[in-house]
Amino acid sequence: MALVRDLGATFGPLKMDLPNWQHTSMWVDAGSCVATMKSLPYNGGTFGDHAISEEGRQFALRLLDRLSDVQIRGLFAGSGAARLNPVTAAAHDPDAWTRAFFDKVAAIRSAGPCPSAAALTSRGQ
Repeated sequence: MALVRDLGATFGPLKMDLPNWQHTSMWVDAGSCVATMKSLPYNGGTFGDHAISEEGRQFALRLLDRLSDVQIRGLFAGSGAARLNPVTAAAHDPDAWTRAFFDKVAAIRSAGPCPSAAALTSRGQ
C-alpha cells in the first residue's frame, strides 16, 4: 500500500505532467550527489539543495530495487492517475508512468559515487 498526499503536486508544477516529471532532474550535481527540488513550484519551497551520502543512496536503491514493474504499474493504474485529464495524452498510460519512475531509479543508480556520511557530517551537511 502506498499513500501520497497531493499526488499531483508530487509529479510536477502542472499537476500530473508526465513530460515535465520525465525531464526534471533530481540532481544539481549527480557526480557529487547533490539533490534539488528547485524546479518544482515555488522554487522548491523550503527544501534546499542537499547532499546525499553514498550510504543513503545505496539504502534507497536497496528499497527501490524491491519494487517490481507490476507493483509500480499497479500503483499508477490503481491510483486513477492515468484517468485524470492531464496535459498530454501520454500521461493516460500507466506504463509511461512506470517507465518514468524506473528512469528516476536509474538516475539514482548512475549518480555518484556519493560522499560518505562521515565526510558530509564533517562538512556540516
